[in-house]
Amino acid sequence: MNAKTSDYVEPVKSRVRETLQNVQDKVGESAKVASETADRYVRENPWRMIAAVALAACAFGYLLGTLKD
Repeated sequence: MNAKTSDYVEPVKSRVRETLQNVQDKVGESAKVASETADRYVRENPWRMIAAVALAACAFGYLLGTLKD
């Protein structure tokens, strides 16, 4: 790479790294908030979640049972 190309590429690479780090930070924060919210909901409504999982398992089992070879 010549000097002119290097002078252009380095700042672009730096900005891309910074942008990716910002995106990673925001996604991490969003995932943490979603995880905490889901955990709190499950702890406050355990029987409702057990029923939802049971219903989903029955539906999934039914769909698997209807598949033909």
